[in-house]
Amino acid sequence: MAEVSEAEVSVPKGLGPGDTPSSLTWPRSLWLVLPANPSKTQLETIKKFRAQFGNEKEISVSEVRIEERRGAGGMVFPLISAQDISGLYRRAHRARTVVIAFGSAKILLDGRELPSNKGCMSLEKFIRYKCFYVLISRLEEVEKGWAKALDWMNERHCEGPNDPRCFPVAAFDAQGECSLDSAAGRQEFIALHKETKSSKHLTDACGRTWQRGPDHSRDLIQVAGTTLPIGFHWDVQAARNSTIATGWEVWHLPKGGYTNIHPDAMVRGGHATKKYPSSAGSSKPKTPKAARSQARRKK
Repeated sequence: MAEVSEAEVSVPKGLGPGDTPSSLTWPRSLWLVLPANPSKTQLETIKKFRAQFGNEKEISVSEVRIEERRGAGGMVFPLISAQDISGLYRRAHRARTVVIAFGSAKILLDGRELPSNKGCMSLEKFIRYKCFYVLISRLEEVEKGWAKALDWMNERHCEGPNDPRCFPVAAFDAQGECSLDSAAGRQEFIALHKETKSSKHLTDACGRTWQRGPDHSRDLIQVAGTTLPIGFHWDVQAARNSTIATGWEVWHLPKGGYTNIHPDAMVRGGHATKKYPSSAGSSKPKTPKAARSQARRKK
């Protein structure tokens, strides 16, 4: 497939933390998720997609392949590596990103554990609200799936920094299963996570409070086509000892401690201590406890 370099959008001259650039053109990115052992039908479908849409101009293309890993009880899980999901998730905030999957894919939320139903999240849920996702399993679905992807990239699907679709789903432990596709669903989500009607922060199911922090970096990102203020992040404080798993890292946040978390799940500063991956080397996987989330990168 044609490869287009992954362009980055720079902070416009004269703007700084807290400013929201206008009229930016975000690059476009396509990620293909390939099965570990594709069937004949899957191979034909992938071939057709590459032939018809693999040379789209102005779209960077990356391919990742599922890794089959055996978990507790001998069950096999189709996983995207931590390296791959980290790269995909980071890119989704710096380009209008479409993910075309040709088979089932899951994210192992805590890399220290063996895969399990409880400890894994579907790729679709993991990237929901940040990317366009479609599963294409038959030849007949190729054109329709790509048409929907282009429509999504041409529209905005986020209303700004107060939109709960900005939260990284792996790090914000949501209560309930509110759909954020509708305004009513978003209002329900906010009400569900407010301690009082007048609260300016939201509290997740782990008792962590999320409040917009002062913008003090030059990070420039977007969510589903909407540019966020430069340096936008949340100040996150833990009411009790807490584990934050982003999909590719696991952090410990002590009771009363705080850290900064960005929409792309970057954890920065404060009292957070990274527990995984460890520079001291890898440890033997353990059976899952109460799972939170994680992810990584490859091109």
